Amino acid sequence: MKTQIKFRPRYAVIAVVAVIVIIFAASCLVTVQAGEIGYRTSLGKIVETELQPGLHFRFPITQKIVPVSVQEHVYNTITPAFTMDMQTADINVIVNWAVEPAYIKFLVENIGVDQIEAKLIVPRVNSVLKNTVGLYNASDLVASRNIVSDLVKNALSDTLIDYGIRITGFSLANIDFSDAFEQAIEQKVQAEQEALRAKNVTLQREEENTQAVNKAKADAQMVQLEADAEAYSIRVRAEAEAEAIRLIQQQLSTNPLYVEYLKALAWDGKLPTTQLSPNSNIIFDLP
Repeated sequence: MKTQIKFRPRYAVIAVVAVIVIIFAASCLVTVQAGEIGYRTSLGKIVETELQPGLHFRFPITQKIVPVSVQEHVYNTITPAFTMDMQTADINVIVNWAVEPAYIKFLVENIGVDQIEAKLIVPRVNSVLKNTVGLYNASDLVASRNIVSDLVKNALSDTLIDYGIRITGFSLANIDFSDAFEQAIEQKVQAEQEALRAKNVTLQREEENTQAVNKAKADAQMVQLEADAEAYSIRVRAEAEAEAIRLIQQQLSTNPLYVEYLKALAWDGKLPTTQLSPNSNIIFDLP
């Protein structure tokens, strides 16, 4: 005998109602994720902004909760620009930007959250970059990359802050000129290096010549000092001899026996061995 399962409409209705209730309840809850700020609309009008991350209730038919990312965004592009000397540079630009939560209502109503980059970031990056690059010659642009980067970042910050866009970072990742210009720059750098080396060689030779001149002057001064010293020594000896002669003459004039005294000083202590005859020129030995 087969068992028959009876269909009970009451239970079916309860099940359908339960499913509808669950679906309705789930549609009333919206989650705002970390790194997002939500805004609430009622019948298409923004009625609440800056809904923090978490679970939020809404009326499914009349209200919406829309999350907006407030995390850092990165805009990376290559933009052509002309330098002051009319050289074309393809510049790789990296812009980091984020939305200020207090400006979400303004951005939604006037710009569109999904149009921030296209309507605000792109045109202003192109304009500010080209105006700033145009202030520099091509050769100076590479050397002043950090300065140019800071100028562009500051200008972008000033022009976008009124729209609630905060520039958190900016860099000129690469500056690419034409092959002909880069070759000319390389040749210029090589020429400058050669000129610097030649200048260094010239300075070294000048230093060596200066040292040689100084050495020659020092040697000449030394010779002069030696000559002066010799002349002084000769003069002192001459003066001493003259003084000695004067004193001898003075003694001779005042003391006739001074000659005998000088003879005694000059005698070597030996008696003479020969004698001259008084009446002839004959010399004979003494016994």
